[in-house]
Amino acid sequence: MQATNNVDRSSEKLHEILNSMNYDINQSQCFNVVNEINRNQANKGETKIKGSCLDVISRLEGYEDWNAYTGDISVNLNRAEQYVDEMIVGDAEASYSKFTQRFEEKYLVNFSEKKHFLRDVREMREEFGDYVNREFLGCLTGDTDPEATAKYPHELRYVWRFVFEKKEVIGVACIYCKDGIYYVSGFNYR
Repeated sequence: MQATNNVDRSSEKLHEILNSMNYDINQSQCFNVVNEINRNQANKGETKIKGSCLDVISRLEGYEDWNAYTGDISVNLNRAEQYVDEMIVGDAEASYSKFTQRFEEKYLVNFSEKKHFLRDVREMREEFGDYVNREFLGCLTGDTDPEATAKYPHELRYVWRFVFEKKEVIGVACIYCKDGIYYVSGFNYR
């Protein structure tokens, strides 16, 4: 009876956590995951639990195992770093074409070079000074609103701590994949 209550409590907690991460998973699936972890722990010892949990998360993300998932994370982060580098160069050179090269053209209609970009560059230089460096903080899933996911499918938000001459800020780059091509949907400082 005690073991059943532990499994129930663990599966409820797992269900709560995964739902908060926007996974569409039901309570019975979580119950099965907890039972699988318990079986692995009993059969293979403590070290297998970590691998099992990570593999479960990987499968939820659509990957075969944790190694495939983390490999893809590295590729995506490298791409995000490259895109941010390009936008920083665009800012530094006040080059609209360099800054916007990873945006879909149709979404630049409301972000003109003269009216928005050059004004933003000038204001940023006055407030922040020159770019010094950045530190990657993490990655979040994009907006889960159905309209937003239709417009920006598979969007991820990459977050850095940016250091400028005058201040430090949080920078967020939003990147999505559409028809196998990766685009930037937004880049801002907070």
